[in-house]
Amino acid sequence: MTAPTGLTRDGRRSASHGAGDPGPGSGPLGPALAAARVHRAGLLGWTSFFAVAACALVWLYSVGQRAKELDTAFCIMSGHEPGVPECPDGDGFSAPYAYSWMLELAQTSITFLPFAVAVYVGGALVARDFERGTAGLAWTQSVTPARWLATKLAVPGLLTGAGTTVLILLQRWVWTSGAQGPVRFWWEQQAFHAGGPVGLAFTALGLATGALAAVLTRRTLPAAGISVAALAAVYSALGSFWHLLWPKVRLTGTDASGLSDRAGEKFDVGMITDSGTRAGSFCDGKAVQASLDKCLAKYDGRDVFAVAHPESHFWPLQFAEAGIVLALAAVVTVVAFRLLPASGPAKSATGGGTPTVSGTEAATVPHMETSR
Repeated sequence: MTAPTGLTRDGRRSASHGAGDPGPGSGPLGPALAAARVHRAGLLGWTSFFAVAACALVWLYSVGQRAKELDTAFCIMSGHEPGVPECPDGDGFSAPYAYSWMLELAQTSITFLPFAVAVYVGGALVARDFERGTAGLAWTQSVTPARWLATKLAVPGLLTGAGTTVLILLQRWVWTSGAQGPVRFWWEQQAFHAGGPVGLAFTALGLATGALAAVLTRRTLPAAGISVAALAAVYSALGSFWHLLWPKVRLTGTDASGLSDRAGEKFDVGMITDSGTRAGSFCDGKAVQASLDKCLAKYDGRDVFAVAHPESHFWPLQFAEAGIVLALAAVVTVVAFRLLPASGPAKSATGGGTPTVSGTEAATVPHMETSR
């Protein structure tokens, strides 16, 4: 026989409730609020990281403007080199390089944020509930396994998605408006991932791989390790083949010889001689037709060419890669939900027996009753 726990001495209702009383985790938002209470540390950590990163990027914008104003992105500290100015002392030299390494740090942080999401979701958020048995206990409290997992993923998904979007927009604001000299080229992997929807798509994939690894292993450390390994494999594969996601263009003349690394990634360059044979790239950096003609005459060349992804391909490549990553995230999410049981007695989550939970965790499960 069960009975609801009564009032405490100060008149407050205790944590356990009767069958007719709504518990603290009841209602449409009950599981979400319960998950938020259990994972307060994770929410605090993410909020702190986001606040620090956003403030740092806003401050970095002013540093980039100072570096752009001084125009010391390309300079040498000492000595003489034709066409290269010597860096001034003090702020004239420090501003561009402070801007450079701090922006690269921001790009690296945004790029590898999905790995932290995968570890947290796969380990602390989902797998730990399987390991402790609280998943099965929640499934006995009128919460289906599918709803339980959806709630687990919805809260961190919304928070990390919104925060990552803001950080990417701030990073692009700083990156495209400051001094460009010492900063990564647009086609370098970390700058590319932190500069558009690809970074947000990988965050979604990190969430999905963490969930699938947790459902498969139901153990904290294996889930965290597998989710990181799977995400790293996708990251590495797309980093090697991203240039195949959009057709390259063949440039000739000054468009080819004057194409800098900042304006595009070159995959093949060369010169065609008067005899029609291909020679090495002897006339790079000739953006003016007169200079190019002089160089071609010197080497008996007819024209120069370059097979490349110009900067105009940035957004097509971004959307192509983001689409692939989002499609993969959707497939992984569907698989994770399909592996859950349709209904969940406690033994489904733990392999048998009645799960035990601590007092803090029990308080987050709706409609708990005490036995008399």
